[in-house]
Amino acid sequence: MHDYLRLGLVVAQTTLCIPYWLIVFLRSANRQRVSWSYGRAVLIAIIYSMYDRGIRQGHLNVFIPPPLKDGDALLKTIGQPSNRKDGALMISPAPLEKVGKQLIVAASRNGIRVGDAPVLGFWYGARDKLGRVGGPATPDERVLLNIHGGGFLMETAGSSSKATVWIHRVLKTTRSISRTFMPEYRLCLRNPEFPDRWLNPFPTAILDCFAAYLYLLELGFKPKNIVLSGDSAGGNLALTLAHLLTITGIDLPARIVVLSPATEVYLSNTGPTSSAVTNHLSDYATPFFVHFASANALKGPGYTINELAREMWVAIGGSDVSSSQQKGWFAGLASGTTRTMILAGGAECSLDGMRRLRDRILKDVGEGNTDRLVWYEEPEGTHDWPNVPFFEPEGMRAVQAVASFIDALP
Repeated sequence: MHDYLRLGLVVAQTTLCIPYWLIVFLRSANRQRVSWSYGRAVLIAIIYSMYDRGIRQGHLNVFIPPPLKDGDALLKTIGQPSNRKDGALMISPAPLEKVGKQLIVAASRNGIRVGDAPVLGFWYGARDKLGRVGGPATPDERVLLNIHGGGFLMETAGSSSKATVWIHRVLKTTRSISRTFMPEYRLCLRNPEFPDRWLNPFPTAILDCFAAYLYLLELGFKPKNIVLSGDSAGGNLALTLAHLLTITGIDLPARIVVLSPATEVYLSNTGPTSSAVTNHLSDYATPFFVHFASANALKGPGYTINELAREMWVAIGGSDVSSSQQKGWFAGLASGTTRTMILAGGAECSLDGMRRLRDRILKDVGEGNTDRLVWYEEPEGTHDWPNVPFFEPEGMRAVQAVASFIDALP
């Protein structure tokens, strides 16, 4: 009940501002982007305000979906097919011996025990003849592994997710994939009432996503038939997972698609012409950066925010990462048949970081392999725009581009 009251306060405060926006945005010159429609401008202002107030007042937990009521029952059937209507099942954690040394050190630094926590996940799409999900791969079957966004500290892989709207749209458009698995990686949380306590800080989420990839391999899916996707924080996790696969000697998936990937823990470039300044109000994700919401939760007791900003495992597009850390980090994306697609919005506050990410990948894959990366920039797109109402036809254009990218698999 306490959380509902907090949510009510955030909604009430935002609602009081709506009449102002309804009047001010009648003039296109007053909108976040002159080209935006009236409805689009009002909607983004509302979402921005909700997140901004929720973060500043310490009420961000109201945006976290409740856990499964009967989730404990899944612990008795780890890794086994499930006939649950919601497609939920539990998988084994990534074993310690398969996790790279770098992440083991990072986990130890934040007091995380590797390999001791099963991972919840959700299957969507086709079921077997018994109506179950999670069955073995059929010969040459393709599968999509999607990692949801939410700043590392909110949202879900479950059906109530607002962060997975885009990938469900893609699945309805693509011709080559009939089912997808989405891990419910553990969210990093920090209780504002107990500032010295952290739950699931870095690198918990990447360990859970690694477990999801290993699970698909155990089901018999071949890397050449796996498509890895993610949006926002999930896009960050997808690309760091690709690096983890590279350094542990595991073949990468055939396709990697990331939408508005999180590239740094704070906006490191804040010059007058930077995206952090020019797109400050046109991106509803801005409050996560300016209030260090994700950074404070991710860092745990073992890191400072400045240390995370210099850590390539987190700041894949950050300007504070040393050149020695950057060197060759994405070289694995040039291996096998792997191709990567990055979708970025021209109205995003973190656009500069995404462009740095693009340039780092191109540098690592080599001049002769530029076809390994597809860069898709939507000039008027806000963060995760295919998930957001009033962003058409831009949203469908992006969905169709992703579906075509996936369907081009040989």
